[in-house]
Amino acid sequence: MGWMYMVVCFCDFVIFPVFWSLIQVYGKGKVDDQWNPLTLQGAGFFHLAMGAVLGITSFGRSQEKMTAMTTPTTSK
Repeated sequence: MGWMYMVVCFCDFVIFPVFWSLIQVYGKGKVDDQWNPLTLQGAGFFHLAMGAVLGITSFGRSQEKMTAMTTPTTSK
């Protein structure tokens, strides 16, 4: 999920604005409109949701690690 979120943010804030400007320059000859990031539409709910998913996942994973460290293991 973290890698997917990173790729989506990189595309939405870096790649797509550059392509948008290039398409406008070569298509119309001037840049009239500004790129509107798709993930910021809807009050940025996508970023809030991804933050919650990644935060809960990392919290759960750290709890698993803490439990594994405190649980005694028996070796044969």
